[in-house]
Amino acid sequence: MYETYVVDKYGLNIKDLCRKANNLWAYQSFVARMLETVRKGSWKPEKKVVEHLAKEYAETAIEVGLACCDHTCNNPFLTEFTPKVLLSLTGLKPFAKPFLNTLAVVKGENQGSDKPN
Repeated sequence: MYETYVVDKYGLNIKDLCRKANNLWAYQSFVARMLETVRKGSWKPEKKVVEHLAKEYAETAIEVGLACCDHTCNNPFLTEFTPKVLLSLTGLKPFAKPFLNTLAVVKGENQGSDKPN
């Protein structure tokens, strides 16, 4: 799934198709599902894969908000795991605060909407 949908091994442009269909939440949802399998220990990909998934998840959340299905914003374990991954690398740190702000909006908290540069 990762190679096909996220890396776009076959040139399907799934992320762009979801964006054009005004449903980037669908893409976000299966990226989140992949992150959740990592968090639970069911899938142990290389660290760069986990980081890529966290970045994709955060970018889509920042762009369109959270999908809020059972395995995304209703999952406190995943919402704690994702910022930790984002904060683990200097290049991904700028995504952590906007991701947390997006989560706060879903929870009804008001923390602003800083977006990465």
